[in-house]
Amino acid sequence: MDELKEVLERPRIKKNFHPEFVKAFLISMAQAATHVTVRSKVMECRDPKYNYLLALAKDGRADLLITGDKDLLVLEAFAGTRIISPASFLRTFKVN
Repeated sequence: MDELKEVLERPRIKKNFHPEFVKAFLISMAQAATHVTVRSKVMECRDPKYNYLLALAKDGRADLLITGDKDLLVLEAFAGTRIISPASFLRTFKVN
């Protein structure tokens, strides 16, 4: 949740959303989120700083990992989790 909030506060992202939408979105995400204790050690990403996301996806049995990071996108999938871009997510799930 902390990273999601931090990302939504980035100037290039923040300019695209009304502050009230971001607030409501973060509240909805917090209510829907499931706490995951990460136990796995993962060393699959070509940029090691993102291995924690793969471990989180694995231990949380995530269906999707939505990211703009090319080091993760190149994997396409990991441990049963599809890795897709935000644009692909919006197209695939018809989010307007």
